[in-house]
Parts: sequence; C-alpha cells; structure tokens
Amino acid sequence: MKKHRLISLLAILLLPLSSCDISINIPPFSGDSSSHISSTSADDSSTSSSSSASSSSSSTSSSSSSTSQEEAKYSIVLNSANVFLDIKYDTNFSTVNVGSHTFNFYRYGKAQSDGFFRLISSSSLTSCVNQSLTGAIYNEFPIYGIKKIDIEASNYSDITITFGQDELCVYELENVTNENNINSNDVNFFRIEAKKDVDISSVTIYYTNVNRYTKTAYQIPAGYRQIVTSSTPNEGDTRSILVKENNSYTNKSYTYHTFEYAKNNVSELNEIALTDPSDVMNYYLLFGAVPANFGCKSGSDLFPEVGANEYSYTVKNVFNDQTRTISRYNLTTGYTTSIPYSGGYYYELDIAISDVYSTSNRDVGRLVLFPDGFTCYEDKTPVGLLTTDHYITFCEYSNASFWNALFDTYTSSNDQHGHRTFKTYTACNTVTI
Repeated sequence: MKKHRLISLLAILLLPLSSCDISINIPPFSGDSSSHISSTSADDSSTSSSSSASSSSSSTSSSSSSTSQEEAKYSIVLNSANVFLDIKYDTNFSTVNVGSHTFNFYRYGKAQSDGFFRLISSSSLTSCVNQSLTGAIYNEFPIYGIKKIDIEASNYSDITITFGQDELCVYELENVTNENNINSNDVNFFRIEAKKDVDISSVTIYYTNVNRYTKTAYQIPAGYRQIVTSSTPNEGDTRSILVKENNSYTNKSYTYHTFEYAKNNVSELNEIALTDPSDVMNYYLLFGAVPANFGCKSGSDLFPEVGANEYSYTVKNVFNDQTRTISRYNLTTGYTTSIPYSGGYYYELDIAISDVYSTSNRDVGRLVLFPDGFTCYEDKTPVGLLTTDHYITFCEYSNASFWNALFDTYTSSNDQHGHRTFKTYTACNTVTI
C-alpha cells in the first residue's frame, strides 16, 4: 500500500474528521400517493394473489426503468407467528429465513408491549454511540421489485425506511405510516431503522418478483492512521499522543500504572481506570500494555506480553464496576478472514456499550487488538478494531482518537452471519505526524 505522508501539522489539520457513522443523507422523496398495488394474503412463504386494491398511504418515488408501474403479486410477512428471534442481549443480531428469503434483525430486544420485538436505537447506548449503528430490519439478498412495505409499530415517527436498487438503500421515505408505497420497478432492498427505541409487531413486504438486480461490491473509503511507537515503560511514566479533538490536533497525556500500584493507591483508581475505547487504545499504543483495570478471563492464561498479569476476579476486588475483561485468540476463521491479519495472537478487550455490562454479562462491545499490525501496512504499529455489535461490524482506529468507517466482518466466503453495511475493509492512508 502506498503511504501518504504529510509534512506539516497544518496539512494534518486539513484531514477530514472520520466517523463510523455510514448513514447516507439523501433528500427524502415524495411521490404520487395514488399508486395501485395488489392486496395479498401472506403466510410463512411468498404467496401470489390476483386481487388488487388502491392505497392512499404515504408514497415514494425513485428512478424506474419503465414508465408503467408493475403489479405486486407476492408478499412476505415477518411476525411472531413465522419468525423466532433469540433474545439474549438487547443488542442481538439474527439472520432468519422466511420462505426463500433471508432477513437480518440487528440490535433488537424484547418488546415492552405485545409486539414482536423492539428495535434498539443507537441513542439508547451509554457509550461508543459514534461507533454504533442503530437497530434495523433489512433483507440480506434481493427481493425483486419491492412495491410496498406495511408495518405495525408502536410509533411510526420513531422509524425510518430507506430502500434502493442495491444493498446501500440510498433513498429515504419521507413519511412512515402503517402502509408505505414505493413507486419504482427497480427496488430490491429495504431497511427499517429505529430513530428511537420502537416496538414492531409485524412487517409485510409486497413485491413483483421481476429481476432487474445487478450485484455491486462496495468498499469503505480509505481512512487515516498515524504511526505510534512505544518502548517498555516504568511505573509512573507519562507519555503523550497527538489526537484530533474539535477539528484540530492536540497532545493528550497518559500515565503508566501497574495493577500493584493501583491496589496500593485506591484514591487514584478513577484516573487509572480506562474504559473508553480510544483511551484504551491510546494507552496501549504508548506503553505496549493494557490499562490496569483489565483482567484475564478466569481459567485462561495470563497475558504478560500485553501487561495483563491478573485475573478479572482479582482486578474486580480493586476496580469494582470499572473492571474489564481481556481474552486472547489466534484463530484464522470467522472475522479474521475479512481483514489483512497475518496470524498470531490477538486480544479482545471488553467495551461496555450499555448499563447491562458486567464481568459476568459482558454484552457485545469489544476492542480487538492486533499487536503486530496488519499486512497491508509497512510499519508494525498495532491495529485496533472496535465492534459494538459482537463482530457484525468493525471500524479501525486512527491512532488519533477518531474511528474510521464501519465495514462488515463477514464476507461471501465465510457467511456465518449476515451483513449490516454491505461494505468490505479498506486499508487506511498512513500519516506521519
């Protein structure tokens, strides 16, 4: 990969502030509300019907390859009668099949009413919000010619519907109601997302089954990263890292402390404990060790190579609720197949994204640390990836307190899960500051 080196700090300040939020802001469409579609009776699989009815609900238009609107003869219903959702966390991910179609349910929990489930919005998370996508329902593979989407929900103003010819769903419905028409023959994907937490009882998709779909592969835009070097620290060493805050760069300092020091200086625990993923990664980049409030899983080895010399139950006796767990792996399957990982040990550090986190209920946030870096980079600066949805999506750390764009961690060759962004990893541009 070609390095891009910027010489002056002034040039550095011109870099865009990257973000993991990949939502596409497209002006909402408004269209003819008198579109006619078929009225179908749906069961567990796609069904056809010859009857048609007029709908005067909110409607939307996008580009169409035909001036005439095709009739929706098929429908699919998603509700508790034909879909089972395993609710273990309030930030679950499930891929379910209904007939011949596959749907992803992302960041959902148990409905508070009699609804089917609750979509959890990213605004309800207590931390890492900028690195979190909101709850959504969407199709994994094309449903040809989507014409209408009916929803039963607790509050329609808390929902957005986006749709499109491909997986990115770049068009947005202007007003969501219980019946939503789409005046195009070319729509194959939809996405229902939560602006606020919302209960949903059912979703019905009406479609023509006329194939005009062309598969397109997408990559995230290249982000930015700086090279950071470290050396073996001594107790009390203070080091600084250049970070981006409010569109300018500044030095941020961290002080190295061992667990032994923390245990004997309990009045300083709030300063010693680090739980924000940027702070945790900055600390490791500077000292080659994890913060003292991280302990190894019970029953595992200790990891002195990254400064993890205690088990989490020992750490908890000192740090209480600020205790976090670290795990070690050397797998070459699962999400590691979607990144330029060369093998060897990598580490998963717990990141609390909601109030449910504890060392016994670790929830779904992880900072994955690759001490030897990635093969796409000439340097060996450690790489940090953050996931707030238990490995469905990741974003790479810039080593400067911002996170680059989200990408999916599962590819077509290892589809153990579905996708959320429908984009793949791209190496960052390396910047020397």
